[in-house]
Amino acid sequence: YTLHPFDMNRHTHILCHMILLIKLISCQITIDDINDLRVELREEFDNSGRFKDLLPTTVRLIFHDCAGPQELNGNAISRCNGCIDYNNSDHSGLVTGAVNILDDIYISSNWNQKMSRSDFWASAGTIAIEYAHELDINSNDTLTSIPFYFGRIDCGDTSQATQTKSFPHAASAW
Repeated sequence: YTLHPFDMNRHTHILCHMILLIKLISCQITIDDINDLRVELREEFDNSGRFKDLLPTTVRLIFHDCAGPQELNGNAISRCNGCIDYNNSDHSGLVTGAVNILDDIYISSNWNQKMSRSDFWASAGTIAIEYAHELDINSNDTLTSIPFYFGRIDCGDTSQATQTKSFPHAASAW
């Protein structure tokens, strides 16, 4: 029996989806995982200086990773891919102010076994926004619940990212 090339492509496509599904099922993120990450990141935010410099830099990082128009081909595609162009001056201060710190947590606490770097950065951005809102003693506003989404795909080696978007230049490296 010889497979027709169309059948090969279809079988390859099905196999890829099965592998992705197995990976997603085996790496389900629980509410306990999110709470553990929340505790770990808040401790790091608290230890990042008098003004908690890691908080705004984390929010800026996720903006630089995810902002921009979505590509549509029937479905919205996340622009978040866990990569920024280290050589782009618009990203000034992000590597030392957030990427290195977050990547240390991502690897040392084995979050890389549970989620992609882009999911980790997006979760860190969400937690930073939640925590910054809690710290604002002058706010009477209620922060709407920000959902956590998982399943983003990383671009690969973030230091090799070359595609980028234009951003306002950094002010005070945040």
